[in-house]
Amino acid sequence: MEYWKRVLGRESDPDGRPVKPLREPAVEIEEPISLAECKKALRDLKQTASGPDGVSWSSVKSLGPVNGRVHQYTLRECDKCVRRFLREVLHLPHDTPVSAFHACAKDGGLDIDCFESLVPMYKWQKLVSLEEVPDNLVRDLSQLPAIRKRFQLKGAQTSFNNRAEYRMFWKNKLLDNLDGFGLGEAADVPQVHSWVTDGSSLLTGEIVWIADVTICADRGAGPMALARDNKIKYYTDEDLATEVAKVAGPGAQSVVGLVWNWRGCCEKKTDEWLKKMGVPIESRRLASVRVLEGSVWCAEVFRKRTGINFAQVGGRNRSDA
Repeated sequence: MEYWKRVLGRESDPDGRPVKPLREPAVEIEEPISLAECKKALRDLKQTASGPDGVSWSSVKSLGPVNGRVHQYTLRECDKCVRRFLREVLHLPHDTPVSAFHACAKDGGLDIDCFESLVPMYKWQKLVSLEEVPDNLVRDLSQLPAIRKRFQLKGAQTSFNNRAEYRMFWKNKLLDNLDGFGLGEAADVPQVHSWVTDGSSLLTGEIVWIADVTICADRGAGPMALARDNKIKYYTDEDLATEVAKVAGPGAQSVVGLVWNWRGCCEKKTDEWLKKMGVPIESRRLASVRVLEGSVWCAEVFRKRTGINFAQVGGRNRSDA
């Protein structure tokens, strides 16, 4: 590091031409940044803060590493710690959108730097500044793989070239969360989902939608259909309907029974219902695959705990029948 200070702090190059000295980085290149340091700094800041007005935004911003070695995961976790700290100190709702923290104050946000977005940009800008130094030695050193590696962030690809792009990104994110822009595609859902855009039936308690999903061990189409019918009968029970009416008003409930078997096969009417609900065939196939994976996992756990093969149990049952 002392060598770097001498090289970057020279007033003239070997030919005698004046060189504008570079500012020494606040954090040395070799200094690692850990998540524990961020948490400790937040704890110290919380103890000194007397309330929402006592929080020093400059202190929060200064926690972010710029020139130190750091992984993208560490930056992401640091951001989470800062947002958790602000929610607690400022008494914000737990579902406060992320954009509300990082958007500029003029745009309606808290103007808290997002480490995961800014640190890669700062690292790239620092490397570019070394490449533009008039000193040939510094420019040559900046091209060395070992030096460039110091300024690269593992697992990160910066998408911002300057602070203006960063600000515009979080401004748009905040508007998407607060002005309903993100719900613009709700009108494009199938007609069967008309309650998405017209919630009057839900507000008045006319209809209660119930979707019961089950994975059964039956193999044939008959037992699967029977399992589905039994579910619908369960929810049309008079006592249960009375309890639903107490909560939702005088309306009725609409029941959808979705049934798969342990091999991942979908019951016929279940597939029809999913299709009517706008679920694409790719997602329906994926659901069957996930059910099968879950069945295999359960069978393996059963075998390890009991020493009995799940397939052998089914074989004995069939022979006894």
